[in-house]
Amino acid sequence: MHRPRFRINNNGLTLIEVLASMVILSIVIISFMTFFSQSMMFSSKVEDRLTAVNLAEKVLAEVRTAKSIELGEYDTSDEGNHYFQINNKYYYIQAEEVPGQTHLNLIPFYVDVSISEDFNEKDTTRLYGYIENN
Repeated sequence: MHRPRFRINNNGLTLIEVLASMVILSIVIISFMTFFSQSMMFSSKVEDRLTAVNLAEKVLAEVRTAKSIELGEYDTSDEGNHYFQINNKYYYIQAEEVPGQTHLNLIPFYVDVSISEDFNEKDTTRLYGYIENN
């Protein structure tokens, strides 16, 4: 008697192979997503820092030109801090003289720019400059 021969077809994928490939692919995608979300957050912080430095340089130049540390021309918050609003964010400004450091007819001062109104060290950019003492 002649038995019929069935050919076994091994060209397809089994369910286990499909599930394993989906797990590996999802692990790779999740790792890339966390990388991109962290890079977006870092980019936002760098943008805030760069804006604060540019703003501090602007205030520094204006203080040198006016030869006074008074910031009366800037907007003032409820707590009395001066601020700029740029890109829908508030940047708070302080300018103060460095006490006891007058040399060669120059008065040293610094300008602080912060994205938080309490001027904590983490969010504050500080630039130093000099005013001619008349």
